[in-house]
Amino acid sequence: YAGRVLPLPNNEVLHARLFSVVIHELGHAFCGWLVGKQLMWFCIGVGPVGLQTRAANTTFEFRLVPLIGAVEHCKVAVENKYQNLLVAVGGPAASLIAMWAALAVEVSNLTPAFLVGPMFLFAFLQGFVVIFNFLPGNTAIGGLNLESDGTQILKLLKGPRKITTEAGVFFQNEIHRYDPLSEERLGDTAASPRVVYFCRLQNKWHNYTAFRQATDGLLRELARSGLSPGLEMFLLDSLATDELLYHNANPKNELGGWSRRALELGPNIQSLQATRGASLVALGQSAQGKEILQRQVLDAVAKPFDAFVTLNFLARAEIASNDLEAAQDLVNAAKAVPGLENAAPAVRSLLENTESRLALARAADAAPSATPPR
Repeated sequence: YAGRVLPLPNNEVLHARLFSVVIHELGHAFCGWLVGKQLMWFCIGVGPVGLQTRAANTTFEFRLVPLIGAVEHCKVAVENKYQNLLVAVGGPAASLIAMWAALAVEVSNLTPAFLVGPMFLFAFLQGFVVIFNFLPGNTAIGGLNLESDGTQILKLLKGPRKITTEAGVFFQNEIHRYDPLSEERLGDTAASPRVVYFCRLQNKWHNYTAFRQATDGLLRELARSGLSPGLEMFLLDSLATDELLYHNANPKNELGGWSRRALELGPNIQSLQATRGASLVALGQSAQGKEILQRQVLDAVAKPFDAFVTLNFLARAEIASNDLEAAQDLVNAAKAVPGLENAAPAVRSLLENTESRLALARAADAAPSATPPR
């Protein structure tokens, strides 16, 4: 058989590999559908995105090198071990079924001559996919760090029957921050797992494409009715924060509406006040924004991100009022916030933009004024 594989044209190898990966990921997606999970991302390949489309709530990506693939489902507060096991083994199971089907066709007398080599190659690659995916390890696609099927299966086998998810704990903490009396859990509504998925998208502060995907997803959820007050505040605050980070030099006009609506829902919530103040500064209403931001209690240790953003926009407000020394003090304080060296590129760019504004203001202040001709 090995001799029959070698002469195959490269395009047949690529096609067989592509179909192997597609079948494997379809197995994961189908098993997720069987247990009621919401499929959010279906990806084939690594490297640059060649084609991206969306159907319902699922983003489909086809990348240029079809070596591996991945799917992502929404998380709920508590998940069932055996349901997750079914999803994890669904890919290898689909690959095994396809391998045996290809071998059955290969050894049958009904196989057309032009399929004899390709069918064996396809079966071989399906077997390779199974072995490769059962090996423990991690891989990265599009900036996302993903565990292999083998790693997931080992963790699930060792773990409890009921799994309290990180996403569920995150949601509980966030929803209580916006609505302390809320008893809503992640998954109580169909919308909350999707909102948390987009808010926690791993690489949205590293990659502009992921940022756009998260923003578009949150806007779709916002357009739907039925969000609880706490969930709506959480969604609006995430939208506004992402916009402040990525488009802090030229934000969308919608930023004002998002931050205003969030503050209407939770007028006494400090993080929403800070977001509103920063939004006003970003939109050119520096005096009003500064007044709100100066009332915030900054804790760079307990809430370093909140302190960092607030200091940056306070500095911009001082630049707008031409108090450059006060702006410099605030920039220095922002630089001293713990963890900045490990921050995402979008977070660091906020400080870089503020420093650029301060440098331009200093240069303009130092330039000699033009003397009118006598």
